[in-house]
Amino acid sequence: LEFKKYWELETYTGSYKSDDYYQDRFAELFEDSVRMRLMSEAPLGAFLSGGVDSTAIVSTMASISDNPVNTFSVGFDWSGDETSFAKETAHKLSCHHHEIICHPEDLGAIPEIIWSLDEPIGDAIIVPMYLLSKFARQHVKVVLTGEGADEVLAGYLFHKALFWANRYDRWTPNLIKKMVEPLVKVSPNWLLNKAFSYPEGLKSRGRLKVLDLIRETRSGTLNSQYELLISLFDPRDKQGIYTEKLKPFVENLKGSTSINTNGNYLESILSLQFLHWLPDLMMNKLDKITMASSLEGRVPFLDHKLVEFLFETPLHLKLKGMTDKLILRNHLSKILPGDYSRRLKKPFYMPVSNFLDKKPLKDFVDIAFSEDTVRRRGYFDWEKIRWLRKNIGKDFVYDKQIFSLVSLELWHRIFIDQELGWVDKGLNSNGKSLKNSVEYV
Repeated sequence: LEFKKYWELETYTGSYKSDDYYQDRFAELFEDSVRMRLMSEAPLGAFLSGGVDSTAIVSTMASISDNPVNTFSVGFDWSGDETSFAKETAHKLSCHHHEIICHPEDLGAIPEIIWSLDEPIGDAIIVPMYLLSKFARQHVKVVLTGEGADEVLAGYLFHKALFWANRYDRWTPNLIKKMVEPLVKVSPNWLLNKAFSYPEGLKSRGRLKVLDLIRETRSGTLNSQYELLISLFDPRDKQGIYTEKLKPFVENLKGSTSINTNGNYLESILSLQFLHWLPDLMMNKLDKITMASSLEGRVPFLDHKLVEFLFETPLHLKLKGMTDKLILRNHLSKILPGDYSRRLKKPFYMPVSNFLDKKPLKDFVDIAFSEDTVRRRGYFDWEKIRWLRKNIGKDFVYDKQIFSLVSLELWHRIFIDQELGWVDKGLNSNGKSLKNSVEYV
């Protein structure tokens, strides 16, 4: 038996053509990609957030399809929702639009979601994705989604942070660099949020992350900077949290983000995501959550021809200043006139802080963060975990960490301990009945 990699991105080193060529070729490849993913004998639709990515997909679907497109959105009834944008876009394109709101009681599905995922994915976005998939399956069997657009078009905040941190390190005189770190330490939160916009805003923990990036830019590598920004628990958090029992296993782990960075710096950043971020997190999450409802998710932005083309496209058509996805925005402005192409990037984000103090998520937190559970599990230092629990609601980073640890504990109880009562899915791996068993409390 031989394992062999059959596809890999290559750094482009040739000369560039005119911007018009890339715009025209992008339009052609993107429409071809959407068209191919409309091939289905079953009814299909699209997830629509109202952002640039999903709007471009639905606009293309509407131009190709003879019938109105079924679109689906999920919100949380808070100020960060994009549901109003989704409604506006769906109305403009004459779609059949469907919307649901995620309520606190919906988080009772977390054990079932983790059971469907097979592994502890600690991102709270798994909840609305699961609810939206179940909801969409009542109407269609296939959905097109915008996953992958940020990864190939430099749409994430950490792309901009890494890119401009590199420029800062190369171009800024040392005298000014010595002044930047003290200024960041005393800058008010509102000023930092101007540069690092995030749905819930940067607080004290976010400030430390910025300082860590500045220091890592000075002495680290692209790989280490990338791992710092994508990690929910960075070295600062992990210091002292592991028990002596767990330390030998953690210390022997080696990162898998080694990549050649001799080419274009931004392309090197984007290439890192193809090692594990896309296959192990984003696509893994989408495939398992949609298929848990017998719904098929298709991703036009990750068509291999389109991806290869975008890695041969000039930098300024992906990231220009702080404007991302310029080639996509230019394309959208032509097929859907208006301000749709100028909407700022807003991540598909669940405000987990709004749910942690409400049942049933609060019950899950109580279980995962009890002293008995933490000491019996033996992975984490009880004092560190207790401190994290005391800081619930004080910073979105801590709240996201709490959710991830809840996910880990529930996964452990379902798959490793094989406790009954968490999910109602017939039989577990030992053939024991999971039906009509004890309640989780």
